[in-house]
Amino acid sequence: MLNYNSRQQEAVRFERNTVVNASAGTGKTATLVGAYLRQLELGLLPGQILAITFTDKAAAEMRDRLKREVLARATRPAEDVSAADWRRVLTTLSNAPISTIHAFCAGVLKENPLEAGVDPQFTIWDADESTAVRREVILTLIQSHICNGHAGVQALLRDLQLQQTARHAPKHLTEVVEEALRWLNGLGIDLHRRDAQGRNWLEDRFAAQQAKLAELRGRFEQGCVEVRQAFRALAAIDQAQGKNAQKFLQRVKDDIASIDARLTRLDFDASPEMARDFDALAAYLKAGNLGKNPVDAPIRAGLATLQRWLGERAIEGGLKACFAAPKSSTLTSHLIALVSQIQAEYTRRKTLARSLDFDDLLTQARNLLKFHPAVRRRYKARFKAILVDEFQDTDELQGEIICLLAEERGQEREFHPFDRYRTLLEQIVLDPRRLFIVGDPKQSIYRFRRADVSVFVAMAEKIVGDGGNGVALVENYRSTSTILTFANALFCRVMDGNGAHALPPHVDTRHRIRYDERDHLQPGREFDDSGRVILVLGDEGQAADTGRAVEARAFAALIDELHAAGALTSYRDVAVLVKAHTFGQLYEDALQERGIPYYRVKGGRFFQRQEIGDLTAFVSFIADPADDLALAAVLTSPLAGLDFADLYHLCDRRDTATPLARWLEPERFALLPPPLQERLQPFAQWAARLLSLRDRLDPAEILEWAIRATGYDAVLMAQPEGEQQLANVAKLIDLARSFSRKGLAGVHDFAAYLRARAGEESSRVPDAQIMSEEEDVVRIMTIHQAKGLEFPVVFIPDLAHEGKGDRGSRVIFDERWGLMCAASYGIDRARLLHPLMLEAELLERDKEVEEQKRLLYVALTRPKHILVLGAGSSKRPGPWHRWIMSALTAEPEAACTVAQVRSGVLPSAAVRLEAVTVELRHAAALAQRPVRRIDSAAAPPTVSSEVVEDLRRRVWGWEPPPPQTVELSPTALAMLAKCRRYFFLHEVAGLDEQPPGQEGGLPAVDKGRIVHGVLERVDIDLPPEAAATRIRELIRREAGAFLLNPEEFEAMAQDLERYVQSSIWQGLRHNPTLRREVPFSLCLAGEGLELFIRGRLDAVVVRDDVPMVIDHKYAHFDRHKEAGYEIPMVIYALAVMRALDSPQAAVQLSFLRSRVYPTETRTISAADRVEERLLHLARAYVERRHAVDAEAWPPIARDRCELARCGFRPFCWGRQNSAEC
Repeated sequence: MLNYNSRQQEAVRFERNTVVNASAGTGKTATLVGAYLRQLELGLLPGQILAITFTDKAAAEMRDRLKREVLARATRPAEDVSAADWRRVLTTLSNAPISTIHAFCAGVLKENPLEAGVDPQFTIWDADESTAVRREVILTLIQSHICNGHAGVQALLRDLQLQQTARHAPKHLTEVVEEALRWLNGLGIDLHRRDAQGRNWLEDRFAAQQAKLAELRGRFEQGCVEVRQAFRALAAIDQAQGKNAQKFLQRVKDDIASIDARLTRLDFDASPEMARDFDALAAYLKAGNLGKNPVDAPIRAGLATLQRWLGERAIEGGLKACFAAPKSSTLTSHLIALVSQIQAEYTRRKTLARSLDFDDLLTQARNLLKFHPAVRRRYKARFKAILVDEFQDTDELQGEIICLLAEERGQEREFHPFDRYRTLLEQIVLDPRRLFIVGDPKQSIYRFRRADVSVFVAMAEKIVGDGGNGVALVENYRSTSTILTFANALFCRVMDGNGAHALPPHVDTRHRIRYDERDHLQPGREFDDSGRVILVLGDEGQAADTGRAVEARAFAALIDELHAAGALTSYRDVAVLVKAHTFGQLYEDALQERGIPYYRVKGGRFFQRQEIGDLTAFVSFIADPADDLALAAVLTSPLAGLDFADLYHLCDRRDTATPLARWLEPERFALLPPPLQERLQPFAQWAARLLSLRDRLDPAEILEWAIRATGYDAVLMAQPEGEQQLANVAKLIDLARSFSRKGLAGVHDFAAYLRARAGEESSRVPDAQIMSEEEDVVRIMTIHQAKGLEFPVVFIPDLAHEGKGDRGSRVIFDERWGLMCAASYGIDRARLLHPLMLEAELLERDKEVEEQKRLLYVALTRPKHILVLGAGSSKRPGPWHRWIMSALTAEPEAACTVAQVRSGVLPSAAVRLEAVTVELRHAAALAQRPVRRIDSAAAPPTVSSEVVEDLRRRVWGWEPPPPQTVELSPTALAMLAKCRRYFFLHEVAGLDEQPPGQEGGLPAVDKGRIVHGVLERVDIDLPPEAAATRIRELIRREAGAFLLNPEEFEAMAQDLERYVQSSIWQGLRHNPTLRREVPFSLCLAGEGLELFIRGRLDAVVVRDDVPMVIDHKYAHFDRHKEAGYEIPMVIYALAVMRALDSPQAAVQLSFLRSRVYPTETRTISAADRVEERLLHLARAYVERRHAVDAEAWPPIARDRCELARCGFRPFCWGRQNSAEC
C-alpha cells in the first residue's frame, strides 16, 4: 500500500481542482496514482477517469501500479465489504482510458469520424513517411511555380535560395517552408479555417503586423530629425577634455557634410539597399569611454541620442529597424501564400492516402472538441475526473484539449476560429472538481518538441485563482542531503526569475521560473552517507577540443578510482549525462582505454557510421551507375577492396565525359593493367549481375546479395567494433525491408533517403542495440533521456560548452505576429529586421537561456550519492560554466583555490558553497593516472578447444540479442501455429497468397472489416421489420463499402439481415451482460521474454457464470481451416479469464455466411498451459526474427498444407507438383 507525506495526502484528496508542483524526486507518480485511487474510492469507475501521461511507457507503468494497488484491496479478507467493489474495478481497469494524449486523440477521432471529417479507417504516418511526403510536396510545388514564372516564388527564391548550403548557414526556402509547416502544426493552426473577413490565421496576423508597422513612419521621421540635430549639435561643440571625446568630436566635425547628405537621402520608402547608410552612421557610435568630465557632458548627451536611434533597439525601435518596417511586407505576403498552398496540398495528399500524421491527431481532436459542442458535451459527461501527468511538457495545442475537456458541464461556449490556449483559458469556466494536473515547471526541457512551460504556469494560475488547490511537493526521496543543499544553493542564484534580457512590459514572461524558499528540496529519507559533489577543472586557456578529450580521460580515471575504492558497487551505477551525443565518442574512447564497459543509450549517428556509409554509397551506385562519387566510395571500401592508388590509376585513364562505371564493362576492363584487373574482377562481375537485376530486387535483397558476395560481414567482424558494425548492417537491412513493405521505396528512392539522412547533422538515430541497459555497464545518455531516471553516480561533462545553433534566420515565427520574412541588403545579404522581428528574437533568446537553467536543474537532480561536474574549456564559456563558477568563486579565497587547481599547482582541493563542501580535482592529473592492465609478461592462459569453438560461434554465428519484449497479434500467432513458413512469407516477406484465398471482388479482409463495423453499430434491439433498411444504411457508411459490387453488397446485406434475426443474435439481445467490441491487452511473462497481445473481442457475455466470447467470422464454415481458429480462440478466452478473474471461459465462433450458422465452441480452463503454448510460439518467432532465408522457417507437412489449400503451395513444393496434387 502507498504511504504519503502530509503534502501528498493533501493533493491525493482531490477535493477541488488541483495543481501539484512536484519537484525532482518527490514521488510524483505515487501522488498521481493516489489521486486516481481516491476517485475509485469515491465510486467512480475506471472508464470515467481520464489519465493522460507523457509516454506509452509511463502509461503502462501507471496502469501496472494501479492494478497492484487495486489487487491488494480486492484480495482483502472476506469480512471487508469493499473487497467485492474493488474486484469489480479490477475487471474493468485493463480497458481504462490511461494513455498518451496522442493515443487518446486517436481514439476520439475513431469514435467520431463523421464529425471530425476523417476516414474511419485512417492510418497514422510515422515521422519518415510524413517527412518524405511533406518534402516532396514542398519541392514539387516550388519547382512548379518557378517553371510557371510565379513572381512571388521567384522573389523568395532570389532572396532565400532553394536549399541550405552549409550546416550553420541561414535557413533557405525549402527548409523555411518545412519549419513553417511544423510550427503551424505545433500550434494547431489549420490555414483552411477563415474568419469573417475570409482570412486564414497567417493572413490575420499579417494584417495585424502591417497595422503595427504603419505606426513606425512617424517615429522614423522623428528619429531622423533628432539624429540630424544631435550630429549638428556635436559638430558645433568647441571644447572637449577627454582624449576619446576629442577624437570623436573631431571625426564628427570632419564628416558633418557627408553625415548631413546621408540623412537627407534617408526615406521611409527607399530601397532596402539604403540600409547601408544606417550602418555608416552607426559607425560613429564607437567613441570609446568618454569619461565623466562635466565639460564633456554635452558630447555624452549627443552620443546617447545617437545610441538610442542608431543602435537597433528592439524595444524602442531604432532608425534602421523603423526603416525595415515596410521592406518585409512583400516577401512575407509571398511566403504566407506559398506556405498556405503547401499546407493545403500536403493535407490533400494525406486525405487521398486516408492517413493522418501525429500532429493531425491533436489538431483534428482539438477542432472536434472546440467546434462541435455536442461532442464536447458527451466527453465532459463521460469523464468525471481528468488527471494529467508531466503537464509542464505540454504545448498550447495539448493545453487547449485539456482545457476543453475540463470545461464546466452544461457550459459549452462557442469560440472564434483563431482563439488559442490563453484565450480559451480566459473564457472557459473550469468544472470546480474535475482537473488534477501534476508537473514541475523547473523540469520543462522539451522546447525542441514545442513544449511550453508557460502552459503549465497559466493553468496553475487559473486553477488557484478560481479557488482550486495548489500543492508543492519538496520532500526528495532520491538524493543525499549534500546534493540537495548544493542544488538549493545554486538554483536560488540561477533561477532568479529576472531573465537574461530586458523585455517589453506587454511580453508574457511566464517562461521565467523563480526558485524560491518554497522550492527548496528537503531530504525525505536517511542515507548511510551524506553524498559528494566533485568538480573536475581543466587548464586555464586550454583549447576546447583538447580540454574535452582530457576531461573525458579524467572522468574514466575517476570512475576507475571510485570503483577500486568501493564507492561504486557496479559500473551500472554510473551515468554520464551529456547535452547532446555530439562528443559521445570521446567518452566511449576514454572508457574503452581503461577497459570500463559502457553502453550509449539510444544515441549516436547511425547514418554517419562508416559501414552505413559504405552501403549507402553502394545502393546509390546501383541506383545510378553514373554516380562517380558513390562508385569511388564503394571501390575503396571493403566491398571492392581497392586502395586509393588503384582509384587514382582508374580515374587517370578516363576522360571527364566518361562515367567511372564504364571501366567495369568488359571491353574497357580489358585495357586495365593486369594487377588492377585481378583486384577489381570479383567486384566487376557481381556488380554487373546486380545492375541487371536492380529493377526486380528490393533494396534489402540488393544489400544482402552484396554482403554475401563480398564477405563484407566477415570483414566487419574482424574489426574492433565488429559486433556493433554488423548489428548496424542488420538494422539497415531491416529498415530497407520495412520501406519495401510500406511501398515507400524502390532502390532509387531508398538511396535518396539514405543520402538525405546521412546529410542531416541533427539526425541522432541510435546504433543497433547489442547490449542491454541492465548489464553492468556505464551508461552514456543525454540529459533529456535521463529525465525521470535516477543513478547512484552522475557525471556531467563539459559545462563550458555552448552550442553554435543556427545563425540568424531571415524568417521569424512568432505566436503574436505570425510569420515574418526579413528583407536583405548589401553584397552579403544582411538581414533587415524591423522592431517586431527584433522583439521576437529577443524573446526567443530569453526563452533559450531559461530552458538552459531548467536543463541544468534536471541534470543536477539525477544522482543519489555522488555528483561529478566537468568544467570543460572554452574561450567563451557557456552559461552553465558561468553560473556554477560564479557561485563557487564568489569568495576571494575560493576563487584563489579554484585558480590553483586549474593551473595544476594543486592536484586537488575543496571549496565551500554555503553548507556544501565541493571537491576540486585537476583534470590532467586524473587523466595521467596509469591505466590498470594485466601484466603482459605473465604466461598466457591456456585456451581450451571449447573456448575457441565458443568464440568462433559467437563471432561468426552472431545475431542481435533477442528482445526482452515482443508484441504479436492474435492473427500473427495463429499464422505461426499454422505454419512457420506461411508466417515468414506473409508477414516478413510481405507476399500475398497465389492465388488469393477469395472468390474475387473486394478482398475478404475488407469485407470482414465492413461486417464487423456494421455489427458494432447496429442497434441491439433492432426490430426485425427495420433490419433490412438499417443494415443497408450501415453498410453504406462503412469505409470501402463503395468498392463492393452490387451482388456483393446485396449478399452481405442478406447475410447480416439473417444473422440479426437468428437465435444466436436474439440470445445476445436478451443477455444483460452483453458488451460489444471490447479491447483487450495481454502480457504474458516467460523466462527472458514478455509477450504482449492486443486485440478486440466482438462480443462478451456471461452465461451460467462462465464468460463467453462471441467471435464473428464473415466466412463459410470449413472444417479444413478449423485449426487456424484455435490460437485466436484460446487468446480470447485467456483475455476474458484475466479481465473477469474467472477460472474458465468459452469462445464461440459464428460463421455468418452459412445459412444454418454452425458454431465452433471451446471452453478453456488450463490457463497455464495456454500461456506456455503462446510463449512457445513467441520464442519460435524471436529465434528466427532476423532470418531472411525461407529455409530457416520450416513448413508444415505437405499433406496438411494441401488439405488447408494454402496459397503458398507453389512456393514451397513447386508449381507443377502442387497442381498435380
